[in-house]
Amino acid sequence: DDVSCFQSAADEWYPHEEINRLAKDCFPPNTYHLGADIWEPPEEGQHYLMAIDPGLGKSSESVATVWLFTEEVYKHCATFSGFYAGREMVDKCTPIARWYNDATIANEDALDITSHLTNYPNLYYRTNPVSGLVSKDIGWQTNPATKVFMCNELSRSLSKIVTHDIRVVSQCRNIREGKSRGRIIPLSVGADDYHDSAAIAIVCRGSIQIERGFVGSKGWNW
Repeated sequence: DDVSCFQSAADEWYPHEEINRLAKDCFPPNTYHLGADIWEPPEEGQHYLMAIDPGLGKSSESVATVWLFTEEVYKHCATFSGFYAGREMVDKCTPIARWYNDATIANEDALDITSHLTNYPNLYYRTNPVSGLVSKDIGWQTNPATKVFMCNELSRSLSKIVTHDIRVVSQCRNIREGKSRGRIIPLSVGADDYHDSAAIAIVCRGSIQIERGFVGSKGWNW
């Protein structure tokens, strides 16, 4: 079943019980739209975030997940994925983002995807969490230090996350504890595209305004 088939060793980065809980709540999408798997369609007046983890096209998947954040719940609404490189992924994602009330797009600033997003009007810009200053750099930048922060934020948020996509949950099993220069760091032992899209959404959620102000001011000091 979807729980026991992903059980693994004790060096998982994420709490085993939380991942099991999420897995039990997974089921196929309710519908499809513009090639995306839809669990929750857009609601009028809501502010959504689309997180894009870009792949290489033919050799690795690109994954976009759409989220609705409130103070109590981080709801995963839709997933779009495929073997698409930069421009093609942007061309397929932007109509979905517009359908979700012109959702904010937060992409990983990697490969060739950022340059193709510049015409979209609602993008995530990296923000200094200490000064609050917003930079001119588009997207989330993943490096060894920010990967630790990103995975820790996802771990702290698991109790609030609602997702029905088993691909996101199962890939959390692929993130294990490793060591680098005496530090414990997250290491991927399998595919992690769906996981990374979800994690990018979590760390960039502070850019989304909700009814009770902002979700948070957490971020990374580049």
